[in-house]
Amino acid sequence: MLNRSTWNVRMMGVDIRLRVQDLPVRLAWQIQHLAASRVVVTIYESYIPQALLTIAVLGSAKRDRDLTEFLLLFVGIAVVTVLLSAPFPASNPMIHFGLQGPYDDSLVSLFQTLRDGSLKAFDL
Repeated sequence: MLNRSTWNVRMMGVDIRLRVQDLPVRLAWQIQHLAASRVVVTIYESYIPQALLTIAVLGSAKRDRDLTEFLLLFVGIAVVTVLLSAPFPASNPMIHFGLQGPYDDSLVSLFQTLRDGSLKAFDL
C-alpha cells in the first residue's frame, strides 16, 4: 500500500488560481435552485447512458472512424486518470468538506476502503 497523502489541498489551490468556484459556493447555489440542481445532478449521473448512446449511434450510423476515435479517447482518458490517481490521490470533495463520511455510499465510495486496505471484494 502506497499510503501517500492526498492532494486535496493542492487541488483546491489550483481551483482557486483557475478561478473555479469552490464546493461550498456551488452547494449554496444548488440549495437555492433545487429544480436546476436536479437537472444538473441527473445529467452528471447519466454519464454511462450517454456514453452507451454515443457508441450505439456511431455504430448504427456506420461511422466506424468516429466510433474508433471515441473509444480510443474514452479508454485513453480512463487509463491516464487511473495512472495519475496512484501517485496523486485525491478524495471526494464532499468528504474533504465534511459533507459526507469517507465510508458513506456514493459514486466514489471505494476510495477510502481501497486506501486503507479494508476492501476485500468488489460488489458488482
